[in-house]
Amino acid sequence: MTKTSVLLQGFYGYANFGDDVLMVVTHRIMRRALPDAEITIMTDAPDARYVAHMLPDVRVAPMNPRARFSMIIHGGGGVFFDFATYGWWQRYREHLLLGAGLRTYLVAESIARWLLHRPRISAPRRLGLGIGVGSFSDGSLVLRKRLHMLAQFDALWLRDEQSDAQLQRFVSIMHDERILGSDLAFLTEYWLPQMLPARVPSPRPRLGIALRDWPDTSHEMLAQVLANLAQKYDISGFILDGAHDPLMRRALQPYTIHIWQPDTMHIADFMAQLGAMDVLLTSRAHAAICGACVGVPSVIVNIEPKMEQVHAMLPQASCLVAQDDARAWPAAIAQMAQVSAAEIASDVARNRAASQSALAAIERWFV
Repeated sequence: MTKTSVLLQGFYGYANFGDDVLMVVTHRIMRRALPDAEITIMTDAPDARYVAHMLPDVRVAPMNPRARFSMIIHGGGGVFFDFATYGWWQRYREHLLLGAGLRTYLVAESIARWLLHRPRISAPRRLGLGIGVGSFSDGSLVLRKRLHMLAQFDALWLRDEQSDAQLQRFVSIMHDERILGSDLAFLTEYWLPQMLPARVPSPRPRLGIALRDWPDTSHEMLAQVLANLAQKYDISGFILDGAHDPLMRRALQPYTIHIWQPDTMHIADFMAQLGAMDVLLTSRAHAAICGACVGVPSVIVNIEPKMEQVHAMLPQASCLVAQDDARAWPAAIAQMAQVSAAEIASDVARNRAASQSALAAIERWFV
């Protein structure tokens, strides 16, 4: 009897904390459902050796477009959106390529690939777990790369209603069973240790900074904002992706910085530090989500549409502030520091129930 082979797809191997949490959850869901399956993660990341350290029973391999599997599982990550700005030529080229319709484009692209002997990784079944779908900028190359995936899903668990709305433009090429749930990270039993160190009392409130660099970020502005906040709060920085955010790292140099380094630490190590905070200032989706899972509320800086979706998931455990109005941040931080543990737990429980329901609905596709 041939062993079931499963490919896990996502933004894996790049040492991004949020994506690594999603990777672990997806792996453990599939290992529970198919304990004897051969599970593979393919990645072009320059140094993905840590994946084998985190998931020793997984085969980690470079991308191979000729590979065939029994099942492909997409487990979240920033795959189905593109907020970049494109020039007139890219926009015009998209108009030419997609002008005849999405289905026509996919047929033509498949024929071209066959003629050029450029196959894609394939499987008779493709499922998505906890997927977020955003908008695609005009001229997006990412959109053209993702269309074939969207057309091949058999079942798709979406993490929010906005993602469902974004898929309406692709309804002509999709045939999936659509399931509305929430983010995979709310299934804490798959990634978060039950016993983290208790929060030690502190004479001053503790503020965690988990911001990303964003266009027009000013190092001077950030440094001044942090200096002002440091008069009231004990500040700790959290870098969820060590390969990015150089401006933020510079601004955080005067303070304690915790950097996610999966080759030398475990998720529990990083979460113990994050969970010691009283409030977070963040523009990273999984800082807010994972923080809420350990009882820490967030002030979310609205640098992209995804931040609005995360706030909608956590209406009591977070508030949303504009990226260009840093003067409003201190008041928002003070407000969120007063949110009760019960309010945070209520938001987490609602999302957890939605994800559990979605998982129960999609499990029948695993066999």
